[in-house]
Amino acid sequence: GGRPSADVRRRLKFPFLCSGAAVGTVSALRRFIREFLAIHTKRGEYDDQAIISLILMRNRSLGFLDTGAEIFLQLHGHDEFEDLERPLCRGSYFERADPQPPGA
Repeated sequence: GGRPSADVRRRLKFPFLCSGAAVGTVSALRRFIREFLAIHTKRGEYDDQAIISLILMRNRSLGFLDTGAEIFLQLHGHDEFEDLERPLCRGSYFERADPQPPGA
């Protein structure tokens, strides 16, 4: 059927990380890209998410996942109307949700 309930979606496990961004020195990113291309060439894999997951599981010195969202905020797989306090970046989103009177 239809779309899973909010409770079911909260329990879902996504198969691979969402690798939308990377940060590092040029040399570190080059090492990572070399490993990425080696796996792609050897296995013919085209799923970048799977390759990145494999790299990070094989060699932790090549990177880490920001699982605590300390560097990046990532909302892949979440429903902005059911899972968040309010819709993102609309209207007065950046104003305080509970405005304090002046001098309070």
